[in-house]
Amino acid sequence: MEIKEIRRKRPWGKIMPDATYMCRGAVDLNNMWNAEIKESKPLYKIVTQDDMLREYYPSGHLINSDEFYPDIHMEEEYDIVNEAGMPTGQTGKKHYVQHVPRYAFAFQQIIAIKHIIHLCGNDIQFDLTKTKLTDDEEQNVTDFRCGWLKKNQEIAFYEAVKAYKIVADAAYVGYLDNGKYRWQVLSYKEDGSRLYPHYSKDGRLELFAREFSDLDEDNKEVTRWLEVWDDTYYYLYKQAKAGIKGAVNKVKEIVGIEGYELEEKKEHGFPFIPVTYIRSKDGACWSPAQDSIDGYELAFSEMAQNNYAFGTPAMYIQGEDAETIRDMNGTLRYLTLGKDDKAGYLEGQSASESYQKQLDITYRMIYKQAHAVETPQISGNSDISGAAIKILYADATEQATIDAAEFQPFLDDMFRIFAFGYGVETKNVIDYQSMPLTPWIKPFVHVNESSVVNDLATAVGSGFLSKQTASERASFYGNADEYERIIREAKENQEADLLYQLQDKQNKQNE
Repeated sequence: MEIKEIRRKRPWGKIMPDATYMCRGAVDLNNMWNAEIKESKPLYKIVTQDDMLREYYPSGHLINSDEFYPDIHMEEEYDIVNEAGMPTGQTGKKHYVQHVPRYAFAFQQIIAIKHIIHLCGNDIQFDLTKTKLTDDEEQNVTDFRCGWLKKNQEIAFYEAVKAYKIVADAAYVGYLDNGKYRWQVLSYKEDGSRLYPHYSKDGRLELFAREFSDLDEDNKEVTRWLEVWDDTYYYLYKQAKAGIKGAVNKVKEIVGIEGYELEEKKEHGFPFIPVTYIRSKDGACWSPAQDSIDGYELAFSEMAQNNYAFGTPAMYIQGEDAETIRDMNGTLRYLTLGKDDKAGYLEGQSASESYQKQLDITYRMIYKQAHAVETPQISGNSDISGAAIKILYADATEQATIDAAEFQPFLDDMFRIFAFGYGVETKNVIDYQSMPLTPWIKPFVHVNESSVVNDLATAVGSGFLSKQTASERASFYGNADEYERIIREAKENQEADLLYQLQDKQNKQNE
C-alpha cells in the first residue's frame, strides 16, 4: 500500500436530519411496487477526536465560546468636548462589554469514569476449557496468570478501555525488547497518535499504522513519524516538517507526493501482526447525551445571568434630601434621609418553577441517555440486598454487559499476543500457545463481598461447586495461584501429621 492509502480511515460523524422528509409525497402501500422511491442518503456532521477531547475537558465546552453564548454588548453616545471642557457639538460612542457568567460541568468525565469502572472494576476472568489438567498444565496456567499480573496486563486493558471511552478508539501493541516482552497502548488521548487499521475481506487485521509527531517548545510540528506493522515486519517512516527538508516536503504534499523516507525495517518476531485495535462507531461514551449537556450548561448559565441581573434586592430612595456615601467599590456605607424621605429594598426575582423543572429533567436525562447511574443515596445504616443493588445500577450494568461483548474480540487478540510474547521471554511458547485457558470480562457490580463469600461457602458445602471454582470467583481476597496454595497447605498438613505419627510410634518403640 502507498503511504497515502495507509493514512486513510473512516471518520466519525453525527447523522443530520433530512430536510426533505416532510416534503415526501404519500403513496399507496398496497401498490408500493409501482411507486417510484427516491433514496435519501444520510448526511453526517464530521466529529474529530479533537472535538471529543474538547467535550471531555470543561474548558473546551461550547458554553465558553462567545459565538455559542455571546457576551452582552452595549453602546452609549457621549458629547465630545474640547480642551477647555466646552462641548464641540459632536458626539462619540463608547462600547461596553458585559461578560456573562459561564458554567461548564464535567459530565463527560463523570460518565467516562462510571463506564470504565463498570467494565474494568473486576480483573479479567480466566476459565479452563479442559476438565482435567496434567500437573504440567496446571503449573503453566498458574505461571501464565502470575505473568499476566506481573506484566500489568490489567493496566493495559484499563488504558485501552479509557481511550476507547474518551476518544473512541485504541490499540494494544506487543513487542520484544532484547528477549523481554513489553507492551504499549496507543491512543489519540494519551500521545496524540492517529491510528490507521486496515482489514482483509474476511475482517482480519492485515496492516496497522500509527502516526505521531515531534513538537518543539512552540507546539509546532518538527517531524512526523509513521509506524507500520504487518504479519512479518515493522516499518518506521520519517517526514521532516521544518528546515529545508520540511519546505521540500510541503511542496511534495501539494503535488501529491508524500515526502516520507523509510528509516527502519525489521522483523517484529511474532508469527502474526502483534496489534489489536478497537473502535467505537458512535464516538465517545457520552455522545448520546452531548446535546443535552450543551443545553444544560446554557440553561444554567442563563439562569445565573438572570439571578445576577434581577436576583439581588434593589434599593430605592424616595425624596430630594437623601444623601448616600459609598466606598471605592461602590458599596453603600452611609445613608442620610430628610424628614419626609423614604428608602427600602425591592425583593429580587427567583427562578421560576418551570425553569427549575427544565434543569432537573435535563440533568436526569443526561445520565439516562449515557447509561450511567448517579450514585444513589442510601438511607439508614443497614446493608441492602444484592438484588436491590443490581436494580439501582441496572442502566450502568446493562451498558457494561454490552461493552464486555464489544471488547471480547479485542481481549482475545490481546491474550494471544501476550501468550506468544511472554512465552518467548519465559521460553514456554508452545506451552502457552496450547494452554486450555480463555479470558472473559466480568462487569463490575456493587455487591456485598461478605454475602458473596457466604454464598460461595454454601455452594461448596452443598457439593455443587468446587473449591477451585469458588477460589477463582472470590479473587478479590485471593491471588492468581490461590487454589495451588490451598493444595500445598493441605499437603503440608498431611506431611506434618504423618511425621507426628512416625515420631510418636518411634517414641513408643524406644520405651
